[in-house]
Amino acid sequence: MPTEKIQWVWYHGQDLGTSAGTKTFFQTNKNAASNGLADTNMDISGQFPQSEKFTLKKVSVVLSPNEDATDQLNALSEAVLQLNISGKPYLEIPIAMAVSGPRAAGIAVSSGSGAVLGGDGYYLPIDVSINGGVSFDVKIKFQNAPSTSQFVYVCLEGIRERPTA
Repeated sequence: MPTEKIQWVWYHGQDLGTSAGTKTFFQTNKNAASNGLADTNMDISGQFPQSEKFTLKKVSVVLSPNEDATDQLNALSEAVLQLNISGKPYLEIPIAMAVSGPRAAGIAVSSGSGAVLGGDGYYLPIDVSINGGVSFDVKIKFQNAPSTSQFVYVCLEGIRERPTA
């Protein structure tokens, strides 16, 4: 079957809530998400379509510019991002290494200690391939509870290989 390769971003956004813990991303598809395509562009919950393959090159966490910057910094300052494929961890990094988006584009978020959340996402040193039909998720584990709800997107950027028909 002929395939095409295109640059693609898979994304899933959700509210972190107001208690510390773990949030799991990419486990809801766009038809089941409360805000549909505004929340995620996943076709199938927790995996890519069987006939596809995704080569991951970059992971980004995009913070909402509508949330309190100080609260974001406090909530995410001791947070970790974990990418799991078939239940096996393939990436575990401090979330500050993956932050991207509006705050990274000039609205610096900093604390008195000089810590700053903002950058261009995390480029993987080697590509990670995820075949269609294989389960995966991204977890954000955070120690500090936000005082108000914090909406974030996790974005997986890379090459999507899919059937042309």
